[in-house]
This record gives sequence, structure tokens and C-alpha cells, in this order.
Amino acid sequence: MRIFCLMIFVGLAACGQLAASGLDSAFGRVPTVNPDEAAALSKAAAAEKSSLESAYAMLAKSAEEKWAGSALYFNLANLCHRLGKYEEAENFYRKSLEGEPSFFMARKNLALTLEIMGKPKEAQPEFVRALALAGGGDSEILMRLSSRRADEGDFSGALSLCNQALVYDPDNAGYKRVKAILLGKTGNLSESEFLTLKLLESDMKNPELWKLLGKVRALSGKHAQAIAAFRAFLAFGKEESGVLLALGDLYFAEGVFESAAEMYGKAIKLGVDVAGERAKRLALAFVSISNYDAALKTCDAVPNVFRDSDYYMCKGIAENGIGKISDAESDFRKSISMAPDNARALFELGRLLSARGERIESEGLLRRAAANPNFERAAFAVMVNSAISSGDYVSALSAARESLKRNPSADMERCAADLEKYLERAGDE
Repeated sequence: MRIFCLMIFVGLAACGQLAASGLDSAFGRVPTVNPDEAAALSKAAAAEKSSLESAYAMLAKSAEEKWAGSALYFNLANLCHRLGKYEEAENFYRKSLEGEPSFFMARKNLALTLEIMGKPKEAQPEFVRALALAGGGDSEILMRLSSRRADEGDFSGALSLCNQALVYDPDNAGYKRVKAILLGKTGNLSESEFLTLKLLESDMKNPELWKLLGKVRALSGKHAQAIAAFRAFLAFGKEESGVLLALGDLYFAEGVFESAAEMYGKAIKLGVDVAGERAKRLALAFVSISNYDAALKTCDAVPNVFRDSDYYMCKGIAENGIGKISDAESDFRKSISMAPDNARALFELGRLLSARGERIESEGLLRRAAANPNFERAAFAVMVNSAISSGDYVSALSAARESLKRNPSADMERCAADLEKYLERAGDE
């Protein structure tokens, strides 16, 4: 942010020239400076070189005089701003504008000061008035208004203002980065990615651009490329919780569960509360790498509102993994009662019951799980093995043949062939 400073940095001669009359500037008008103001400003300029407080005290005293006008109030407001006296700055910018309403620099500085004071609603109309005085050609104001629109969720309006700013400052890399962000927010993902890559061509060591590229690629569904971009961001020695969580989500989606757990774990170390849907993902990631104690600990932290079918399925797998068979069965049944088509829960409960020799219920569950192509082979493999363990080789061969019809595999072909040979020899005997 830049605060305009006008008279306090110019000499007495220049002030004297301005004193003659109000001058039209490129944006709006510059106020007149009377001789008394010129003298006060000259003294304050000399004092400012050694002490801002001294210059402030001098102009504050002059501001009480009848001859004080817009120019003096403006310079006093600038000093107040630099000293952090924002309420006084606001007051003197307004007094300056009372004398010269078309004073662009005072109008813009007032808006900037109100923004710093946490008064965005009051700053907004002042920015608009200042922009009107600038003929719509102040890129900084345009970007401020763009940011405001984005904060309100109007990303299309924000993008339009950003494009206008780039008309007046076409080489501003910061504005281009904002445009890339807004393109992503408005669903123009390919354009956003293209612009970000163009920015990276001239600024490869900018970690923020790599982070932006990762976000855009993740939104585009380019998981592997998004992971690469986020990894490039981390290579700069930066660890931000948002990036770590995004990487955790991406690794989870790609089935790289160990890396997902690692990223979520790093985010937790930074003080992030991995809750809700992410907590379930973290628990599933721990289950997938057989870290059952960590999975159960994570499950305990999941709020009740997120304890759905997948939650109980995950908890059951972890309990089964540490030998809590009864608890596991209970949670698998809860999972299935909440989502009867949860193939993983059906498969895990079917496998648990199979291990206990409860073949009839186990087979029913496994057949329901096999309706999902991702569990078809595994479900029939359990049925075949269960039948073999029970000595029911005919049922085992029947299940193997059914599996081969539905989803052929070399392993099942060998198993079926072995069973056929065994039954042939048994028949001969």
C-alpha cells in the first residue's frame, strides 16, 4: 500500500507556485496553498528530517489557525498515518476534502486509511469516488475493489476489475497472479493453469506460484500433476497446513495411503485439527498401512455428526487388526445397517465370519460385496478358501468356476484346475 504525500516534500518555492490557485492534476484537482500554509509546510519539511513527531506537532498547531486549508490538512493527515494515528488521519483527510472535494490523493488516502482501520464498508465508497476522479484509471484502486468483490464472493466481478487494472498496468506480475486465482474461482481452470505456467517461466523460484498451480491442477482433477506442484512448493522449505492437507487429500484419492497419512500427520504437528471428513480419511489411511492403533485413536476424535457407514467400517477394520473381533463385528454390522451396499464393510464382515467358520452368512455377505467390481475377485477368493478349509471341495470348485465366468484371473484358473484334479483323483479312488 502506498500513501500519497504531497506538499511536505517540496520546497517553499514550489509551494508558493501552488499557492496562486487550485491546479488541475492528472486525477482531480490539487488544492491551493496560501503563504501561511507554505511557510508552515516548509518548516515541517525541515523538522521531518530529524523527527516525524516534531513535524506532526508543528502542523497540528498550524491546523488550529484560521488560514489552515486543504493542503495543510492533507500533509498533517499523511504524518498522522505514518505515525499510526489513524483516527486523526481520517479526520484531517476529511477536513482536506471539505475544502477541495475533487482532491484525488486525499480521497484515495482516506479510503486506504479506513481500510487499515477495519472499516471496509466506509472505505468502499471512498475508493469508488477516488476512482471516478481518476477517470477509472488507477490500477491500485481497481485491485482494491477487486479484492472487495472477491471477499463478497463475486468472483466474476472481481475478475472484471482485475482485468481493468491490467489495462493500466499490464506487466504487473502480482495482478496477473490474482487474475490466475480469479480465473480458477470462476471455473476457467485451463486459462488459470496456462497463466500460472506463464508466470512461472519468468519466476520459477516463486513458491506462491507453485502453490497456486497445485490448487488449480487439483481442481482440474489432475492429481499427479497437482502433487508435483505442491511438492515443488514444499521444496522451498515451506510447510503450510493448507498445502499439507491438500496433499493428504490428493494422496488419499490416488490410493497412496502412507503418503496421505504422512501429510495429514505433518499438518497436525502444525496445530491443525484434522476433523470431520479428513479425520475419516486419515483413519482409513492408517488402516491401509496397518497402523491400527493410530486408526482407532483417530476414530475416537471424529465428531458424532461424521460417524457414518465408512466410519464404522474403518473402526471395525482397525479393531479386527488388533484382535478385538467382537467389537469389529459389531461395528461392521453398524456400518452395513447404515449403508447396506457398503462393499468394503460387507467384505470385511464376510471375511471375519468366514474365519470363524460361519460359511452360510459369510457367503451371503461376500456375494453382496462381489456386486462391486472392486471386491468381486477378493470376495470369491474368500469363498473358495473357506470352502476348502471346510473340506467342501465341490463348493470350492463351484465358486472358483463362477468367479472365472465373472472376472477371469490366472490365480483362480490355477486354483480351479487344482481342485478339478483333486476331485478327479478322489473319484478314481
